[in-house]
Amino acid sequence: MKNLEPLGTALELQQLWVASNKVEYIKKHLDNLQKLSDLNISANKICSFKEALNLNRVQSLRHLYFNDPQFGRVVTAGENPICNLCNYQTFILYHLQKITLLDTLLISEETKSLAEVTFMKKKIYYNMRIKTVQRIFSSFKKLVRASQSVRMHAMEREMVRCYDLEQELRAKKLQEIQYFRGSFKALKTQIDQACKTYTQKLVSELETGGNIKLEEGKGNEKWYVSCVDLIKSRFYQDEMVQYGIKDIQIKKVIRIHNRFLRNKFEEKTEIFQEYSNFNYKKCLEYLFYGIDPKVPHEINYIIEDGFRTSKVPM
Repeated sequence: MKNLEPLGTALELQQLWVASNKVEYIKKHLDNLQKLSDLNISANKICSFKEALNLNRVQSLRHLYFNDPQFGRVVTAGENPICNLCNYQTFILYHLQKITLLDTLLISEETKSLAEVTFMKKKIYYNMRIKTVQRIFSSFKKLVRASQSVRMHAMEREMVRCYDLEQELRAKKLQEIQYFRGSFKALKTQIDQACKTYTQKLVSELETGGNIKLEEGKGNEKWYVSCVDLIKSRFYQDEMVQYGIKDIQIKKVIRIHNRFLRNKFEEKTEIFQEYSNFNYKKCLEYLFYGIDPKVPHEINYIIEDGFRTSKVPM
């Protein structure tokens, strides 16, 4: 079984065991099963906390198994990939607070309280960081507005003094004013976008239990230098000169740590790699993805869920 959707019409269902299948997504398929109290979905392919959150809408659910040793095999050990993520138990118990049994273990009130305290500490920490980022960008934006006001007043006064000059000179001054207005507007847009990007980064870290992190590289770090060298090695000046591009400069490199995708990738590559070869990672080839102007926000989807398959619409 790969899909839970056919079970969504079994409204009287109280116990559902779908262990040892190939289920990857829960989605809204169990929303109508409001009498379901026992769900065993162990030894499947669920790898994202977002899928677990879908069970919040099943208000009657009390017993939940993402990991059950009796369905274990040599490879899976009866668990889903989600069980290997950081903060797994804390995240599940905080968001699914009506659960009394998780993965064959009875959950005490003390355990629930500990999970809630732990998650709330993380939430407060990330909220403080988000507010700090927003405050910094807000202050920067105020400085830009003040600078714009001073500059524009000076140019307008100069325009008044040039009123008696030839029409061609007045038109030139007017173009300068319009140019600076456009430049300041573009700068404020960049500030807003940067603030949104940094905020989204922190929100993503919180909502994924720290399993997705974005790390900005520094010039003295080996992986940063390696990325810069890799990109420059793929730049062919002879081919790009016809577009007026003679060279490229790398301004920033951000590394994405995504345990969801890493676990899925390693699961797939285990089929092909030789376990005796510990240097198999050196044989991997790197591909490049360019942002499509028609779908500029697609990069946000890729960061969290990876590249879409032909079956996943945009």
